[in-house]
Amino acid sequence: VFDGIITPDGGYLFVGTSDSNATGNKSQNSRGGKDYWALKIDSFGNKIWDKRYGGTANDHLSGVSRTHDNGYLLVGRSISGVGGDKTEASKGFTDYWVVKIDENGTKLWDKTLGGSRFDYCSDVIVTPENGFILAGRSQSWISGDKTEDRIGDYDYWIVKIDSLGNKLWDKRYGGNQWDNLRSITSQPDGGDLILGYSDSS
Repeated sequence: VFDGIITPDGGYLFVGTSDSNATGNKSQNSRGGKDYWALKIDSFGNKIWDKRYGGTANDHLSGVSRTHDNGYLLVGRSISGVGGDKTEASKGFTDYWVVKIDENGTKLWDKTLGGSRFDYCSDVIVTPENGFILAGRSQSWISGDKTEDRIGDYDYWIVKIDSLGNKLWDKRYGGNQWDNLRSITSQPDGGDLILGYSDSS
C-alpha cells in the first residue's frame, strides 16, 4: 500500500501496486507486469470492492485524491504503451499516468503526461476549481509535456491539469544533482507546499 484516504461513507480506499492474479482479496488478473490496485473497505474493515488498472507493462501507483464529484484520481508512473486500461502512447521511458475513477471504482478516463526520459509522479492534490496538481520528479529535457529544461539529474516537476485531465501548465524546480519530490499539500493562503529531498549543492 502506497497511499490511503477516508471515504465519504466512513470507510477507506487503499491504493498501491500489484502483480498478482485473481487470488485472495484480488478479484481481477494482472494486465501486464505490475498494475495499479485499489481496495475499498468499510469502517469495520470489510472489503467492498477492488479494482485493477494497468497497461501491458509495469505501472506503479503512488498517490490518490478524492475528487469533487465523489470519485478518485489515481496517480503514479507507467512504462506501458497503449493497451489494457491505458489509452495514450508513452511519451518517454517512464511517464506520469493519471486514472480517474468513480466512487465504485469504474474507470472514467486516463491521461499520460511526460517528457522524453524518466518521469515519476508521487502525489496529487485537488484544486478549488476541480482541477489537480500532479507532483513528482523528472529527468526529461524540454519535450512532450515538459516545457522547461532539467537543471540537474532529476528535478521536481509539477503539472496542473483540469477536471478532464487536460494539461494547463507545468513547472520545474531543482538544483544541480538529484532532487526527489515526495508529497504536496495545500496551504491556507491558497498556495501549495512541495516536500522531498535533495542531493544538490
